[in-house]
Amino acid sequence: MSVEGNKALDNVKSLDDVICFTASGEYELYQVKFTIDSGRDDLRLDFDWLLKKKPKGTSLIEKWSADLEMFGDSNVISIAKLITNRKPDTVLSNCLDGNKIDYNLIPEEIKARVSTQLGDERKAIIFFENLIFEHSQQEIDDLERKLQDSLVPDHANNESWLQLLKTIERWATRKNEPSPDGRICLEHIHEILSLGSKRTISQFFEVPGGYIPPVEEFHKEILERTTKPGCSVISGLPGMGKSTYLSFLTDQLIEKKTPVIRHHYYLSPHFIGDRIAFNNAAQSLQSQIKILYPFDFDSDKLDPQKLAKNRGSSYLINKTLDTPDLFILAKTERLRLYF
Repeated sequence: MSVEGNKALDNVKSLDDVICFTASGEYELYQVKFTIDSGRDDLRLDFDWLLKKKPKGTSLIEKWSADLEMFGDSNVISIAKLITNRKPDTVLSNCLDGNKIDYNLIPEEIKARVSTQLGDERKAIIFFENLIFEHSQQEIDDLERKLQDSLVPDHANNESWLQLLKTIERWATRKNEPSPDGRICLEHIHEILSLGSKRTISQFFEVPGGYIPPVEEFHKEILERTTKPGCSVISGLPGMGKSTYLSFLTDQLIEKKTPVIRHHYYLSPHFIGDRIAFNNAAQSLQSQIKILYPFDFDSDKLDPQKLAKNRGSSYLINKTLDTPDLFILAKTERLRLYF
């Protein structure tokens, strides 16, 4: 599966919000169109919206039809679907047969407009035979709660659910993530959701939108230090922003493609669990190292006593590399460390 920006099919230009490649060798194309207020009459799912275009532009129907037309009768596309919270107006609703528009039920005036845009009536008929209209969807927040309820607690815990949200946000906004080509496999989802079952402690910490370091020169100095071996300590009283800044630093290092692992010895007074215990901290670090260097592990089992034998941690302990390739961010109640 891939999301928009990580192209699974180079020639697909519009039905590309989510592209799934099935085990049977077929593709599923999904276009997601959510409006700000599905209850407004001017934001209905109607033919005017589907056919609307600028003087030198193309309509939604033209774009989607062009994507489908490329595959002809090859049966490569098993599903082509519009997913939207828009609600059909009376005219379009009267044309629906299940979740598809029946071309024979479309008013003649609209048929003519569609045929004009697509080139001929045959293309219009084929288009409506193939595109599924999954309309009147719940709002985004409701869909998120529904998905969470379907996963937690049967398949995940709250920690792995939050990690899934954070990871998907990253995948959706960065090209070629997950590496190497941006294609999301089922094993990626399984790995994230299984973090809780492996007793891995969440390291998630929200960085407020628009956050900037309090002192730019300080931030530049820290970035410079991260390019050299050694240990640095950032100290400060509780509530001064150490957690926020170092989470921001982590994101910056990841964007620079620097492998990063971290462990929070203290994250929230509401956390139920022991972050101080060596086995818990070591297993959390091992799990992150395993994601970065999967071939350094002989099995799925994590042995905290072998932390020093893993690629990243052996560097952190022995300091044998000329340039650092891994950093640890850690926190006690009053300070944080990074290596």
